[in-house]
Amino acid sequence: MAKRRPVVRSRFDTNGIWGDLAATDAVDYRRTWIRAVSRRLFIAINLLLTVVLVTLSVIAWNLISTQPNVPEVASKAMLSMFQVECGDSAGSGFAVEMPLPSKYKTGIITAAHVVDTCAKGEKVTLRYQDRTFTGIVAKKDPDGLITNDMLDNINDVALIYCVEEFPALKPAPEPKLGDPVVVVGNPWDYTNYVTTGIISNVSVDTYMTDAAVNEGNSGGPLLDNQGRVLGFVDSRPYRPSTIQTNADINVYGDGLSVVKRLRLVCEHIFSRAAACPYN
Repeated sequence: MAKRRPVVRSRFDTNGIWGDLAATDAVDYRRTWIRAVSRRLFIAINLLLTVVLVTLSVIAWNLISTQPNVPEVASKAMLSMFQVECGDSAGSGFAVEMPLPSKYKTGIITAAHVVDTCAKGEKVTLRYQDRTFTGIVAKKDPDGLITNDMLDNINDVALIYCVEEFPALKPAPEPKLGDPVVVVGNPWDYTNYVTTGIISNVSVDTYMTDAAVNEGNSGGPLLDNQGRVLGFVDSRPYRPSTIQTNADINVYGDGLSVVKRLRLVCEHIFSRAAACPYN
């Protein structure tokens, strides 16, 4: 005959009536305790799993949100991008939010060496989405001709005004080392060419990035993950070759691109610092 197993029962199982059924059936208090512990353990495990899942979700969201949506950033930037031409020189430029004289509707930043043969007040050609407009060199620093040997020691910034209105990019807060960035420009014969990288170095007046740049990128924007402007492309560092000592050959840094900080516009272009939004 099978051994009768005690049932798990409490006074509340009989609605408070302690009758024959409760008297004849033994109460297994050990099983009651185990069941209570099991329930609490189950709840604790579920709570732990919920906390872990929420934490992992937050971490994943932060990782995704810090990475730029490159197509979105590039599309936004292209609405504010120009190919700037001055004589035989050509480069990139971009519209950015700034205070403007009453007769102008757009302010464009570029590198001074892109317009170094055009004096202050002279006209420059602005190519925008297969259309051509005219801009005026409002100010540049330095004001004269620029050689490659000068780039490390100058501000190399120029401001162009235009009477037509174009979308303007917003300035970005200061980035951290390793932050992802996007460069848009017009290298060689390519228009609105997009490259990506990170902030490789931060200094007082410049950022460095491993995003690829070439001739024609000068004056184009360096953008953060939200499409805001950090600065404008200036140059690629180079040094004389140490391999062929008898030849005048320069070796350009691979993955080393110099970007002037937008803050320089405040210090060297606007006459009143209070009027500049990039401090």
